[in-house]
Amino acid sequence: MVKLTVELVVEPIMEPIAEPIVELTVEPRFKLIVELMVEPSYNDNHLSDFFYLDLSISFHKDIPPWYNLDFREIPFGVSKAASSFGGSDNATIFLIGGERSDSISSYIYSFNTKSFIWKSQPLYKSFEWLWDMKGVTDDKGRIYFYGGRSSNSRASSNKLQILESNILESLKITWFESSSRYGHTVTLLSNGIIVIIGGYVNDKSGIDKILLYNTNKSNWTPMITQGISLSERAHHTAALTNDGRIIVYGGIKKNSFDPNLVVLDTNFQPFKWLTPEANHPPLYGLYGHSANIVGDYMILAFGKFKIFDEEIYNRHTYLIDVRNYTWVSYFHPKRNADTTIQVITTQVITTQVVTTTQMITTQVVTTKQVTKTQVATTQVIKKQVPVYTVLQLIQDISIYLFKILGYILIGLFTFFFLAACFSGCKNRT
Repeated sequence: MVKLTVELVVEPIMEPIAEPIVELTVEPRFKLIVELMVEPSYNDNHLSDFFYLDLSISFHKDIPPWYNLDFREIPFGVSKAASSFGGSDNATIFLIGGERSDSISSYIYSFNTKSFIWKSQPLYKSFEWLWDMKGVTDDKGRIYFYGGRSSNSRASSNKLQILESNILESLKITWFESSSRYGHTVTLLSNGIIVIIGGYVNDKSGIDKILLYNTNKSNWTPMITQGISLSERAHHTAALTNDGRIIVYGGIKKNSFDPNLVVLDTNFQPFKWLTPEANHPPLYGLYGHSANIVGDYMILAFGKFKIFDEEIYNRHTYLIDVRNYTWVSYFHPKRNADTTIQVITTQVITTQVVTTTQMITTQVVTTKQVTKTQVATTQVIKKQVPVYTVLQLIQDISIYLFKILGYILIGLFTFFFLAACFSGCKNRT
């Protein structure tokens, strides 16, 4: 497990399994599985796409280096599913729950990022298959899935279901007497506390009332946060920084005047909501998107936004520098001048993004050590002019202008119709 820190181009010993695609057109999708960037993905049509974003190199936000893994696509189309890393070496992606293209299943699916093999295993009867669950994995390999809604009754759940990812055994299921929810976020802090924020909650509480679960003591604690008061919010994202800040972005908000970007600082007791001053965001009203913090950047992708109540899929990728909440155009991986790459790769190189408490690693097979002048890395994807992004921007602006024109024409038609009616009435008199 070695972190790449250079960008030299050399010929690998074996052909990479997954080729970099400089201008991979990723189909827009809603409610992407947010915990991972190496992940299956889907939109309302229950896609089985499989791709990942290479974060070992610098890139412009308009040309993100996606790698296509169609040859290892998900065994079925799915949406509204939950996922998390786990396994004995934390190199396995687990996929569970959600709405499938075939039928409801009682299986949990896992993808090994080393062998590139999908496996399925029956779930214990005590584990409930739900839509819109959210999961996190602790340092013991236990996966905590909370909330969701039933595929039959559509009723939301207040269950916390715990799986031992090494053996896929259901350890226990705990309940919290209130706050059944879905469309929420779950964030695991370094002290073992799971923070549950927002969603469609049965008691209609805003996100200033959060729910905490202590994985060490196995107990629940509701918390009323301090700071600004925020209304209900669902289908947002929450990403944890290294210094204990949870950055919440977007979502469907009850109060449209609530800021898109808010920060929950867990260094305060009780936790405190902050509204940092950021430069103008490139897009308002994003929801159902994905967000992951890598180094100094939060990467936002996919989801939807609305223009005059019409839902439009987001095609773009956005970057926020979490040090100062600035929207930026380029991603740069952190460099370590003292680090020397000491492996030659013989199999596919895949970069994983998990949480900020885990290292960004590269899966490799070691053959021999090399010197500083004998470094092997993945192929470097050269930056290109983002022509297709300009076309997409023109398309979005055209849709917006056509809508405005439509409203103007409707207004004019209404005006002349009323004027004609008034004139007719006046002539009769």
